[in-house]
Amino acid sequence: MSEIFELMHHASNVAQTAKDAMEHSLAADKTTVEIARKIIEEAKRLLPQNTILKAVTLTTSGDLPWTSIRSAMDAIANALSEENTSRSSQTSAVRRTSQWG
Repeated sequence: MSEIFELMHHASNVAQTAKDAMEHSLAADKTTVEIARKIIEEAKRLLPQNTILKAVTLTTSGDLPWTSIRSAMDAIANALSEENTSRSSQTSAVRRTSQWG
């Protein structure tokens, strides 16, 4: 499993957690916030030129609302999904053109 694919799923899972938790609490828990920060850091490392990822930040003071976590994770999951699809398409094209016949 590629690093991009795996991180995309982590971001999607955190986005879903945020969606589910929004009904019960306004502020995100500290564990989820730290996981979200790590996902953001890794996504930016993997795709440093992506303009959407460059814009994703979480405030460093006070409680973070679940909506902020969800928005950030959705944006990251979408950016990673597009990159994963692009890379998969390129790999498939190389395989097709490198066959013996």
